[in-house]
Amino acid sequence: DQRKTRPYGKGARILSAAIAGEGGSFAFPLRHRGAGWKPKQLEAVEAALEDYLTKAKGVKAAHNLSFELEWLGFKYGHEVLFSGQCGDTMAQAYVLDERKGMLSLGTLTLINFGFNLKGVSPVNRKQLDQEPLEPVLVYNALDSLYERKLYLRQKEALARNGLTSVYEDLHLPRIPTATFTQLLGNEIDFECVLKFDDRFSKELSQTWSWLVKSEEAQLFKSEKGRAFNPGSSKDVIELYRDIL
Repeated sequence: DQRKTRPYGKGARILSAAIAGEGGSFAFPLRHRGAGWKPKQLEAVEAALEDYLTKAKGVKAAHNLSFELEWLGFKYGHEVLFSGQCGDTMAQAYVLDERKGMLSLGTLTLINFGFNLKGVSPVNRKQLDQEPLEPVLVYNALDSLYERKLYLRQKEALARNGLTSVYEDLHLPRIPTATFTQLLGNEIDFECVLKFDDRFSKELSQTWSWLVKSEEAQLFKSEKGRAFNPGSSKDVIELYRDIL
């Protein structure tokens, strides 16, 4: 639901946050329904978080930094995007191994630490606002703890393989810049877009189903040895050029 994964929709909110350091990881609620903050208390907590984001020294690393920066930049100001040093464990992982399926935090903790981090916390990640607060904070704190561990381990791997400059000079600088362009981009009526999505998603699904079951799609599968994907420009080109 884009109302929850992007910061622009009505009711979009940051439920909790977590910060990890040498001494461990600390998670705290923000706008989760179970937080129980009074207005002035929440204001103080968010002011402290903003102060940390804009003034704290050291590297602030996250997994999928662009996602985190989009929310934080929207909620706490564009200054957050360019304050201090950032790190991205997903970008590190891509430089180290760009094979498909190698970028999720669950996969990376399995490879580096021997367990799937996402399988440890029994919470519904798609409905965290409906989950009790305590397990959400544990889930959040564990993510933060192992993102830090992963950042340090992958940093060593980048240096060992002579790839530090590829990560630091090519991949990392583009992330806050690209996020900044998103935040500055053309204003849209997000709720209107979601209404269009609700209106046409069923029709789109039916059309997609009809396409993949068509005679031409079956010929494509027979000749190419793979199913036709209507969302792939490569497959569409090959369908027109080689089948039709």
